[in-house]
Amino acid sequence: MHIIDNFLDDADFQTLKTHIESPDFPWFYVSTVSLPPGADMPDPMSQETFGYNHMVYNHEDESKSYMFRAMPPILVKFEELFKTKIQKLLRIRMGMKHPKIGFGPDNYNLPHVDYFYPHSTLIYYINDSDGDTRIFDQIFDGTDEPSDFTVKARVAPKANRMLYLENGFVYHTAANPIHHDRRMVININLQI
Repeated sequence: MHIIDNFLDDADFQTLKTHIESPDFPWFYVSTVSLPPGADMPDPMSQETFGYNHMVYNHEDESKSYMFRAMPPILVKFEELFKTKIQKLLRIRMGMKHPKIGFGPDNYNLPHVDYFYPHSTLIYYINDSDGDTRIFDQIFDGTDEPSDFTVKARVAPKANRMLYLENGFVYHTAANPIHHDRRMVININLQI
């Protein structure tokens, strides 16, 4: 796990943030962000939530939104910092969550991995917020998902912060904000 603050230079960050926070930005409502409606939550501390998404890129159908052209500063900076080359881009998805009635400081959303094959995960925070990302001790091993999860680390949403999970099989999740009106991130999955 790597955490990089001030990931983008200020001009690139401000351009991206201003666009995403614009009232014209197309967010799409989803009633559940982790599971199909009505499914059981396997962990007692996890709570499903509603949210808003914007799919920037999906390798499964090679769909791209107009926001794809705003991603090179993030992708190029990642390659430069970690002296690596992205072999395959899997998905870029923007997500926004709001406070949820009944959601407490110890709650979090469903622990998960984004893909069940080798990948890495980047979480880029757009705004200062609460709703920490939880990183768990559990790692997907190809068998049934765990029913118990132990929080290993918490990462606070901080504007222009990048969280890099080299091993995408590490279970992780977000949380709804309680003290801020929204939590916005860009989630990028890739293979190196």
